Amino acid sequence: PIWSECAFVRKTSLMPPKKSGGKKGGKKGAKKSGADSVEDELKESLERSNLRIEALERDLFAKKEQTRQAIRTQNELRDRVVEYHHDFARINAERADVTTDMTRQFKVMQEELISRNNALEGQIETLKDELEFLKSSHEKAMADKDRELAEKDKEIGELNRKMEDMTLEFSDMLKQTLDRMTQRIADAGADWDTDQMMGADRLSEFGLGPIDV
Repeated sequence: PIWSECAFVRKTSLMPPKKSGGKKGGKKGAKKSGADSVEDELKESLERSNLRIEALERDLFAKKEQTRQAIRTQNELRDRVVEYHHDFARINAERADVTTDMTRQFKVMQEELISRNNALEGQIETLKDELEFLKSSHEKAMADKDRELAEKDKEIGELNRKMEDMTLEFSDMLKQTLDRMTQRIADAGADWDTDQMMGADRLSEFGLGPIDV
């Protein structure tokens, strides 16, 4: 692992170099060359580790920055979600108010409509009753009128028959009267002639005539 390698390199670099002792000569030079080689490898490894650590630190800084940006974005999203919830609650409240108001208005309009409908039905029933009464009154009036006309026609017929009977009776009476008057006139004419002859005879006795009288 990376962190284990870095810890080993740092621990190795902090350890003091071992003192050389004992025999001198070729073995001493060979050991020194081997130590230099190990030290060089350690230095290179340390440099690589440092470079890798720096790279990891940069990556860590970038990750931290990304994390902070993500946190900021998350906070902004959380605030927006909260705001959306508030807006949603406000819209629901307004919608509830509008729905309540519309429901109230609908109930009021429905009650008014029912009231007007009942009033119109009452007026219709009243008009029907009045129409039936007028129809019945008209039929009764027409029946009374027809009955009166029939009675008038009957009376007129009776009067016409009476007038015809009276005319015939009057004609008979007139004829009888004329006949009696004619007979009386005839009788009166005969009596006149007789009286005139008697008067002429008496005048002649006195020596007078009708002209002298």
